[in-house]
Amino acid sequence: MSKKMSNILISVLFLLLGIVLLIYRSGLESRIKLIVGIAIIVLGVFRIITALIKNKDEDTKSGTIGDFIVGLILVAFGIVILAINMAFAIVIGAFFIFAGVRRLLYSVKTFDKNPGWIIAFIISILIIGVGVFFIIKHDFALSTVIILVGITLIVLGIQGIIAVLSRKRKNKKANDKIEKDTKTEKTTK
Repeated sequence: MSKKMSNILISVLFLLLGIVLLIYRSGLESRIKLIVGIAIIVLGVFRIITALIKNKDEDTKSGTIGDFIVGLILVAFGIVILAINMAFAIVIGAFFIFAGVRRLLYSVKTFDKNPGWIIAFIISILIIGVGVFFIIKHDFALSTVIILVGITLIVLGIQGIIAVLSRKRKNKKANDKIEKDTKTEKTTK
């Protein structure tokens, strides 16, 4: 299979997956929580195993203990996501709040060096607001994430198809120009 065909196939799959997510999102919510919960548990177990088999040098002991603790936290977090219905929304909300606070601190810290700091400040407040909203309206959070992922996949699919088709036209024009130049060179000789 050519690279062009594989790019078109991937783009079409993104497009179809995005449409499926938008159409069947209500049935996917429990499955997505299950997948995310299990993925976080597996990641935590991997971190724990990595910490246990690392070299026990003095220099790496603090990193090993940190990896072990992070692994335990991830396993506990995954179990909470699987056990408590609204935990997934809290995770999403906490992620948005954390990202918003980081951006907020950065915008305040660089306000004298960055002329666009006010825009970054406003966006930070909006991101924090979205995180709080997701925590308060926990049943709304998962469906919103599914909708956003579906729309993103559709856009990526369309963008990929357009990119492949536009490359095809550009390549054809370039090949035509090369052929024309070659014919011109032959006739002038």
